[in-house]
Amino acid sequence: MSKQFFKMKKMSVRKKDIKGNESSCLSIMGCFGFFAILILFFAFCSESQPNDDTDKVNLQNEEKSKDSVITQSIAELSRINDVDSFIILNRNTQKKLQSIVLSHKEIHQHKLESITIKQIDSFFNEKNFDITLKLLSSVDSLNPTYEKNDTLRYIKAISLKELGKRKEAAEYLYNLYRKSDRLIELENELNPIKKIFSHYQALCYDGIYKEWTATRKGTCRNHGGVNKWNGKAVYISKRTYEF
Repeated sequence: MSKQFFKMKKMSVRKKDIKGNESSCLSIMGCFGFFAILILFFAFCSESQPNDDTDKVNLQNEEKSKDSVITQSIAELSRINDVDSFIILNRNTQKKLQSIVLSHKEIHQHKLESITIKQIDSFFNEKNFDITLKLLSSVDSLNPTYEKNDTLRYIKAISLKELGKRKEAAEYLYNLYRKSDRLIELENELNPIKKIFSHYQALCYDGIYKEWTATRKGTCRNHGGVNKWNGKAVYISKRTYEF
């Protein structure tokens, strides 16, 4: 009995030692795993930071490149004398400017508009009205701010007038929204209001003017009768051109 008891005790001690070894191994492996995860995390952070910086640099370089292209195009526009070349480059620059994202986009847009308006004004002052209208038509469809510019509206209407297209000029002004005083004055000049004879009113004996009835009977009833059928001419106001 004593021998069996000692054997069982030794076996239990061995089992405890084995379990202890296993638990210590597991704890050591757990520590290694934790440290491995920490190492991977710091490695990832150190790699992602340079990538973010690289992306920012790439975006900045891309914007500088786009900015440079627009700046060169605008500078070239200011040196061009040929109208067709100016229109083509102006269109291309305008389309590029509308399609890209730039932090200084508004500044470029303002410069482009200034150069375009200056060019249009130059041809207008030289009385090259055909070229003036050609330039205006090339920019109106690209940027709505041109169409809202009061000076360009006036230039367009005058150019049409000087080319003998009074009705077209009058219609253009008629369709404009929120016209300035000088545009209203120009519209009245191109499409004046005229008085047109409409009909006569009858003069009654008591001095009252009355509209004729359909059969003329009873026109001046209760007014002493008709003294004169064509007592007063009635006119209506109409524009020269109706749109």
